[in-house]
Amino acid sequence: MKTWLKPVLCAGILAGGSMAINDMNVQASSYQMAASEEEGYHLSTAEAFKIENVDTESVVGKIMYRLAPADAVDAPAPIELPNAVAQTFVTNPDALANWEVKIFVKQDPSRPVVDAKAEFYNEAGELQGTTTFFYYV
Repeated sequence: MKTWLKPVLCAGILAGGSMAINDMNVQASSYQMAASEEEGYHLSTAEAFKIENVDTESVVGKIMYRLAPADAVDAPAPIELPNAVAQTFVTNPDALANWEVKIFVKQDPSRPVVDAKAEFYNEAGELQGTTTFFYYV
C-alpha cells in the first residue's frame, strides 16, 4: 500500500466512526491530557454514558458497551465494561445516567491497528474504571 494512502484511509475511517456517535463533547483536564500523552494516547471523544448502549446479550456472562448506536455501520465492536461499572449497572442502572465515557486512542503508523482505552467517570468526575481495546483501520 502506498505510504500516503494509509493516513488518508485512517483519517477517513476515524471521521466516519466519529460521525456515527451523536452528542460528542470533547473535554479533558490538563492532568488527564498529560497522563495520556505520556502513554502515547490522545483524547478522541468524550460523551455521556448511554444506558441504551449497554448490551447484556451479545457475550454470555459479560456486560458490553457499544461505542455507537446499534445500527451504526462502521462502529468498533462493543467493549466490556470494567468490573466496578458493570456491578453498578447490575445493582442500579439509573445510577450511571450522569456518567461520562472518554475514549483515548494511539496508533503506530506502521501497524493497521488503533489501540484505544475507554475511561468511565462518575457524576463527580472520578475515574471508576478503564478498559482497553483495539480496532483495525
